Amino acid sequence: MKKALKSILTLLIIFILVKCNDSQGPTIYENEIQLNSVDSLDILLESDPLTQELINIRTNITERINRGLNINFTLEELRQAYRENNVERILLYMELSSQEAEELSERLIIVGDSLLLKYPDLNRYIDTLECHTCVVDSFFAHYNDFTDTSYFNKPLSCRWGPYIATLLMCKFAGPVFYWPCAYAAICAWCSGGIASEICHLYLKKDILIKSNHNLTWHDNKLVNSKIIRS
Repeated sequence: MKKALKSILTLLIIFILVKCNDSQGPTIYENEIQLNSVDSLDILLESDPLTQELINIRTNITERINRGLNINFTLEELRQAYRENNVERILLYMELSSQEAEELSERLIIVGDSLLLKYPDLNRYIDTLECHTCVVDSFFAHYNDFTDTSYFNKPLSCRWGPYIATLLMCKFAGPVFYWPCAYAAICAWCSGGIASEICHLYLKKDILIKSNHNLTWHDNKLVNSKIIRS
């Protein structure tokens, strides 16, 4: 079972975590789909129960972690577990058994495949998407803001097409890496609500990657073995 869980980390992953600059906000790139270019796919995805399930998985993991945070472990211990790629320890902090994590991984893939089948136009985002996420230290530096549920009561406007496409690419990492990946996607493709509160502290232009194979930490960065730089 442990071997099967570790194999998750060798699946198709496209995310790289890059150095953050707290003084610079999100950048709109020349070839990036603009936030205000809402299309019919965005409208359909926003109200789809499958979309909500992807978001609920992220939120559920946060709730699990917060139950033990500062009681059974510290934020620094959680951060260190990510730095060390210690999947077993992270799952312990997430209150997930290996079997539960495997089942959740399978559910992420099922939901993702269902969305792609239902909305094949999502593939056009997946084929061209620039990836946005950040160094693990920055994610945990802003952890309390990211997971403050009061922010989620405020309206959040998203480009649901590329936002969900980003989550679909995150799904291959299993629950361990889907979790921070899904939070980073908020800053990439959403505005208002929690994005207005925290994303100006969070993102800087990243590196475009399209790829597969091994996911590892290098110099505090989650990197992929094949990187295409723009």
